[in-house]
Amino acid sequence: YIFLRRLENAIQALHDQQTHRVPEGEDLDRVTRALGFENPAALLQMIDATRASVGAALDEHFPQHEASPPDVSWRDKLERAPGTINKPMQD
Repeated sequence: YIFLRRLENAIQALHDQQTHRVPEGEDLDRVTRALGFENPAALLQMIDATRASVGAALDEHFPQHEASPPDVSWRDKLERAPGTINKPMQD
């Protein structure tokens, strides 16, 4: 968490803007130096490793279950519903 917050703060300080995208080019070089990394590749490697670690922790604590499609759509249920809801209106 601390690394990601420091990264976010360094990125946003570049142009005093709210952003969460890792910069490229000279801006990436500036963020690399600001965070004390030897080179951009080392910073990007740390970002990838941290994202993987956080993702694994989230998956462990909040597993994602694929939603199964409903067996019957709401329209099918409506058409099958008993009562006058499906009958044409009469004068």
